[in-house]
Amino acid sequence: MPDDVADEVKLSRLGRNVQLRVDSVDETARTVEVVWTTGAAVRRYMPGLGRVLEELDVSPEAIRLDRLNNGAPFLNTHSDWSLNDVIGVVERAWIEDGEGRALIRLSERDDVEPIWRDIKGGIIRNVSVGYQVHRYEVIESDDDGCTRVIARDWEPMEISAVPIGADDKAGFRAADGQIENPCIIERAEPAQSHEETPMSTKAIEKTGDAPKDDVTRAQPVNPPVNTPAPVDTEALARTARDEERKRASEIRTIGRKLKLDDAAIDAQIADGNTVDQARAAFIDLLADQDDKAPQTRARISGHDEVDVRRGLAINALEHRMAPSGVALEDGARQFRGMNLLEIGKDLLAQRGENVRGLSRSELAAKILRSSHTTSDFPYILANVASKRLQKAYESAPQTFRPIVNEVTLPDFKTTSVVALSDAPAFVQKLEGAEYTYGTFGESREQYALATYGRAIRFTEEMLINDDLRAFDRMVTMFGRSAANFESDLVWAIITANAAMADTVALFDAAHGNLVTAGAITIDNLGKAKAAMRKQTSLAPSADESGSLLNLEPRYLAVPAELETVALQYTRSMTIANDPAYDNVHAGLTPIIEPRLASLSGGSADDWYLFADPGDVDTIDFASLEGEQGPVIQQVEDFDTDAIKLKARLRRAAKAIDYRGMVKNPGS
Repeated sequence: MPDDVADEVKLSRLGRNVQLRVDSVDETARTVEVVWTTGAAVRRYMPGLGRVLEELDVSPEAIRLDRLNNGAPFLNTHSDWSLNDVIGVVERAWIEDGEGRALIRLSERDDVEPIWRDIKGGIIRNVSVGYQVHRYEVIESDDDGCTRVIARDWEPMEISAVPIGADDKAGFRAADGQIENPCIIERAEPAQSHEETPMSTKAIEKTGDAPKDDVTRAQPVNPPVNTPAPVDTEALARTARDEERKRASEIRTIGRKLKLDDAAIDAQIADGNTVDQARAAFIDLLADQDDKAPQTRARISGHDEVDVRRGLAINALEHRMAPSGVALEDGARQFRGMNLLEIGKDLLAQRGENVRGLSRSELAAKILRSSHTTSDFPYILANVASKRLQKAYESAPQTFRPIVNEVTLPDFKTTSVVALSDAPAFVQKLEGAEYTYGTFGESREQYALATYGRAIRFTEEMLINDDLRAFDRMVTMFGRSAANFESDLVWAIITANAAMADTVALFDAAHGNLVTAGAITIDNLGKAKAAMRKQTSLAPSADESGSLLNLEPRYLAVPAELETVALQYTRSMTIANDPAYDNVHAGLTPIIEPRLASLSGGSADDWYLFADPGDVDTIDFASLEGEQGPVIQQVEDFDTDAIKLKARLRRAAKAIDYRGMVKNPGS
């Protein structure tokens, strides 16, 4: 094609949303069929051309299918940062009846299983194809002044599962800095007759047999007389890229200042709208949202007035429960002196509820049942309860914290903790010889999170009687109960002395951490320390031995019955009942825990040494990610005139390695 009708520009990867064929799911093969293109026209913004109406030539001559048919990835929402983003593979791609189709096979990984279930169940129906265009043909401008272009040579790169439904205007566009590909822009001269008008995509879809050159290489009948000056296509492409980045940046800045979500902002960028057009669209969108908002809720400085009053009511109730621990905010003074009924009545009135003429019983019922209407009282009560629960939980004594590894888990699946041995010992490498490989031995402990909890009710009688103290006591006791339960969970591991993964009890002579019984003395403490220092790592192989760990004991844990003697041997340099020696063990930190004698398997004579969990694995104390303590949830209760609050705790505890612990059964 002559230079006056062809340019080269740089284009980022594009995309279109399409849909899964849910009825084509094969559960045995884990496959599903998708229609990844029909070639339908969509509006885009194209560097150098502005707003265009893009069509895709859906024919075997136009589409490069090699990448798809060579195992292109099926991605999670176009993400390609990690191998975990690949959730499947394209098994086969083909053109049929003017459509691009493909057979997708899903991965059998555990993290992909929820996506596969949603595809089978028809929940996930939408996919998006990412593609690159290597050659466009510019055909004409429509009545709106929008240039029409047809992709005559293009290449699908990947297919992705996406959450947003199919939308003719939607498009996946590359972020700044994404790799761009060169694209030829062919500008066809005006046709001299009806027969010389280039075929449209729709015509190609219907015929499907027109040679590519006959369709895409439209030539003018009469070449132009004057040859224009050469065009600096690289400069044009660079300018177009800069303008596009500037346009997208300005639209995104305006949208975020107006606190709009990314989907609304991205839609304006993808549609190719100018900054002024996007600003006008944003204003219309905000106006529509205001029209739909409840008219009884006033807005003050961008904050909802009801939310502000709700926060002040929470502060007033907290101050009433703990006046010395929670300062009363200025705005919350309006609730000072109000009982619970009056606070609930105020919040109902603020919502526009009619509360005139109601008896105390009727008002209480309306407040408590308002979890099904619009009142804020259940939310406030749950919020106050959560804070009081957390404070009581944190103030309860827990002696196990120094000797455990605190970890978080993402789910309730069984967790396997592998304790690897030292790296193999270094061996000499002879000149010219290869390095030899070593092996690692391993042991494995397994555990999983469990859910624990109880529920309490705030009744109509408590509301009418303004019995906030009784409610506070229930919540506080729940907080302390949660902390005590955690202590029972951890210390029961020590007293129960259950078998580990190697089928040997936690404290056992075979583990080298059960010493001869005896009272706490300088000599017996020395023997227990020596037992811990002599512990070795796992043997890397059958013909090698483990390395000495030389672990240093940090904590002396005893039941309440041995508190006095434990404090003597950890704090005094001389011991009255052991005068022959200086006390060299004064650096140990005492842990006094009555559960060591009261829990099953415990004894008032037992005492223990523990290493720092930062030096060696001891006990894993696990919680669910995001729930590092008890959680209060408000639960709707249709059967009683009450607000039901559920306190939940998700925890697990497991001994991981015996080497950092030593037990003496006592005298």
